Amino acid sequence: MNQIKPEQLDFNPFDKFGNQTALVCARKDDKYNMCTIAWGTIGKLWSKNVAIVYVKPIRFTDRFLKADDYFTITFLNDEHKNDLIYCGTKSGKHVNKMNIPTLRPIKLENGITFEGYETVFVLKKIYAGKFKKANFHKSDEIYNHYYSSERPHNVYIGEIVDIIQK
Repeated sequence: MNQIKPEQLDFNPFDKFGNQTALVCARKDDKYNMCTIAWGTIGKLWSKNVAIVYVKPIRFTDRFLKADDYFTITFLNDEHKNDLIYCGTKSGKHVNKMNIPTLRPIKLENGITFEGYETVFVLKKIYAGKFKKANFHKSDEIYNHYYSSERPHNVYIGEIVDIIQK
């Protein structure tokens, strides 16, 4: 595992979150759960290097994110496209994602990642909240487009405590 510093990142975050999907993973008791995410942010907040993910409260993984002090964001190589599709369309309520044969976990001190990773962010949760309709400033169009039939995303901000790259 090759640990790097945030200033050593060699990708465009707009491209990474815009054209690639990732897994967000968190632990609860002796289990973990992950789901595919396409929306995320990397930057500075409160004088800290942070990553932000947005997870719908209907996702089973959201329970794990609420329970864990840490979470990971794993960008996988192209060989794992089917795993990303599976984790984005199947719920941990109905299937045991811990038993996906092509997605082998790697235990880290503060989280879980998976073989086939390109980049892993290990994050210490520093904020959790949710989007509220009243806070969409003159943006009924956005709210109505994304949330007309389900509750808005929850927001998890994590301080980057480790970055691992292949």
